[in-house]
Amino acid sequence: MPKLVAIFDERFPIPALKPNESSDVLLANLQPVFDAMDMNADGAIERKEALQAALSFKKQFVQAATMLQNSAAMLRMLVAARIEKDGERTVAPAATAAKAEL
Repeated sequence: MPKLVAIFDERFPIPALKPNESSDVLLANLQPVFDAMDMNADGAIERKEALQAALSFKKQFVQAATMLQNSAAMLRMLVAARIEKDGERTVAPAATAAKAEL
């Protein structure tokens, strides 16, 4: 486990953490992730467990992305409704910027 934490810490450094504390904090935060993946609690993550975890992550990621897309669409509709209601054109650039970010 320490080797894996060192590799992860090296490739994905967290600038806010001090270098000597980074490994300990990373280990403390990664351990629950590995424990959740180890479904049979044998201390090792088997191929089947890793695959199930990856598929679960993919499903949750797609759901989150869909929710964000739907939220952005709703935000655009609300801004457009506000522009029509108030006749304010000052809000229009914000709506255009929100649309451009998607």
